[in-house]
Parts: sequence; C-alpha cells; structure tokens
Amino acid sequence: MKVLKYILIIVVVLLLGGWAYVSTQPGSYDVSRTRLIKAPTSAVFNTINELKNWKKWGPWQEEDPSIVSVFPEQTSGVGAHYTWTSNDGLGKMETVALVENKSIDQKIQFDDSEPNDVYWRFEEVKGGTNVTWGMKAEQTPFMFKMIAAVFGGMDNVFGPMEEKGLANLD
Repeated sequence: MKVLKYILIIVVVLLLGGWAYVSTQPGSYDVSRTRLIKAPTSAVFNTINELKNWKKWGPWQEEDPSIVSVFPEQTSGVGAHYTWTSNDGLGKMETVALVENKSIDQKIQFDDSEPNDVYWRFEEVKGGTNVTWGMKAEQTPFMFKMIAAVFGGMDNVFGPMEEKGLANLD
C-alpha cells in the first residue's frame, strides 16, 4: 500500500512539474525558412498565391493522407481561402493581404484556436527568387506549447515542414 501511495505521489509531482514547464514556454514564436528557387518571381508568387496548387507541393499531404481540402470559388488573391479536415482535426487558411510578386500574408487556424499568421516574402535575385515562408503567433495555446516542449521548440515543429515545402516548390 505504501508503494502505491509513493508511486501516486511521484506521478502527481511529475504531472505538475510537466504542466509548470509547459506553462513557462514562450507565448509567441516566429519560425521561417528561406530558399533560393530557380524560377522567376512571378511564377513562384503565382504558384503560392493559387491555393489549389498547395496540394502539389505542400509537405503535409505526404505526412497525412487523410487530409480532405475544400475550395470555394475564389482560390487566389486577397479573400481566397480553403478549409480542410484530417485525422488531426479541422483547419482553415485565408489570404488577408498581398503585394504582387513581393509578399503574401495569410491567417491559418487549427480547430477552434486563435488564427496564426503565415507570411511569404519574395525577393528577385540573380539565379531565381529567394522565397521566405514563415509562421508566427503572439499567443500560443497551451496545447501548442505542449507540442513545442516535447519537440524542443516551435522551430522544430514548423521549421522542417517549411523546409520540405520549399524544397517541393523548387
């Protein structure tokens, strides 16, 4: 009986310690990756601006084949959006601002969490286009903090997906 009591106390202490650790993780993040893509800026910009194209290069399609995307009439430009369902839940991506061949700003939302910012920056350089893909948020939900704590930070959660997506675009 004493052993069971001590095991229970240890489990409670570990759970409280884990909760405290996750709670102290940063509440904001900004993760981005940049890659030189050997294509004209307008071609890269238009590929990303058209949301239906994302199924061709998006890294998450390979990771989760259960994803089902739903596209409305408008799939490019400001106001374009799409939704998806997967084994991990629901999501929505919406383009909120853009500057032709320079930048695209979007909002991404997972389930009922607050939307996060997604941004794209395009810089014409010799040999192609430097493309930066980033994701940031000011207030990270506890569940995201927990995932980040397990994987060593948001950079380790989102960075590899951004790298893979940019490689697929190339």
